[in-house]
Amino acid sequence: MLGETKKQFSFTRAHLRTNGRAKSNFLSVESDSSDYSGANFVVSVDIRLCESVCLREAFVLSVHQRKLSILLLLVLYLSAFRLIAVETNLTEITESRRWSSFLPLMAEEAIKRGYELPLPFGVSAIYNHIERDIQVNDLRLGLNGAPPRSVSRFVDLGSNSRVDAGIGRIDAWLLPFVNVYALGGCLRNESVTEGIATFPQPGPPGSRTLNFTAKTVLEGFVAGAGLTLAAGYRNFFVTADANYSRTDIGFDETFRALIVSSRVGWNGRIGVVPTRFWVGVMYWDTENIAKGTVNIPGEGSVKFEVDQGPAHPWNASVGTSVVISRHWETFLEYGFNFNDVKFLATGLTFRF
Repeated sequence: MLGETKKQFSFTRAHLRTNGRAKSNFLSVESDSSDYSGANFVVSVDIRLCESVCLREAFVLSVHQRKLSILLLLVLYLSAFRLIAVETNLTEITESRRWSSFLPLMAEEAIKRGYELPLPFGVSAIYNHIERDIQVNDLRLGLNGAPPRSVSRFVDLGSNSRVDAGIGRIDAWLLPFVNVYALGGCLRNESVTEGIATFPQPGPPGSRTLNFTAKTVLEGFVAGAGLTLAAGYRNFFVTADANYSRTDIGFDETFRALIVSSRVGWNGRIGVVPTRFWVGVMYWDTENIAKGTVNIPGEGSVKFEVDQGPAHPWNASVGTSVVISRHWETFLEYGFNFNDVKFLATGLTFRF
């Protein structure tokens, strides 16, 4: 029995060496051990062999699980990407079926050329603030029904005007490069007029002068329409705009205004936000004749006519606009001439 045990021991040790599954220092029993201890040794070695094999199998299984997890994540990512693409296509299909998709005309031609067009219709809420000097060219007065006669040789007038206006505007792109709009709103005009009146002095030849300052606040309504032409090359654009309006602030006749402007700028993205920056020039043709009648106690009715207009009709401007989403955008513009003009316009537009 001892001989068989020795033999089994020798075979097991040789087998372990041959397969390299365990090191020889794992064997700590003598070859002349009893039958019982030899059997224990064989069981111990078999247990170690099983543990080694199990560890290997567990490692292989872990690697396969990791590969499966990575593959699963990749499949989920591709599926999500496909869903986003499908949603984008659905959005494009929906946009193409909008009731307003008949405008602008020639839209397909512009899209083929790589231009991204805004939605054709827009509704805007706009705030304007304007400060400028007003030049009075002539003042005519008529007392108690008499025809107004010029008194400019006796009175020298100058005025500074501050206008705050809240305006609503609707617009539409008829063509990819032509936009038309209508506007209307209310305004408040606060003016400070300074003058020097010269009166002939009775008796010996001579005259007397009187300095005076008058402040007036007028409120009224404005309405008008305009046209914008636009062109672009790569990330740059140029626009030309003209609008005509009428303002009623309580005089006998409404004031008319023709404002012409041009802008050149950059159209691109800051991060993922579509943004535009521009510089421009504006011309204000706002010369008007203010006509009215006032009653002066002790003198009667006085009819007046004042030829007036901007002291400096030209000004420069800088501005920016940000597209918040496909439907919403906002803008800010500041005008100046390094002299008397301060112009601020800001607004929010909803496109559909």
